[in-house]
Amino acid sequence: MSNIFGITDEECFEIMRAADEAHTQYLMDQQARNAPVLEMVKALVGDEVFAQVEDEIETAENTYDYEIVDEPAGAPQDNGFALGDVYVDQECGMSGDDFSGTVALPLPDGRYFQFAFNC
Repeated sequence: MSNIFGITDEECFEIMRAADEAHTQYLMDQQARNAPVLEMVKALVGDEVFAQVEDEIETAENTYDYEIVDEPAGAPQDNGFALGDVYVDQECGMSGDDFSGTVALPLPDGRYFQFAFNC
């Protein structure tokens, strides 16, 4: 018997299972890519400033594509970050209730820790 999508419940469950598996793999891949970058950032800034880095990541909610860059994207914002202005490049989505972009935090060596976000 078919559901409203024209497939059986069993087929629907299999599609959802595969999608969940792919999403889980994506999250694991992101973690594997991001962890070494975070380790480098922590080594550069020390524990006290790294706590601010973690706060910025938490505030941005869904973050990904961590990298260290020479030039930040976006406009500077003075939000009290210990090493200087934070650069934010943000745009509003089609619904008007979603946002995405990048955040770049200055590092002591003149580079920036940058990550993408969406919420």
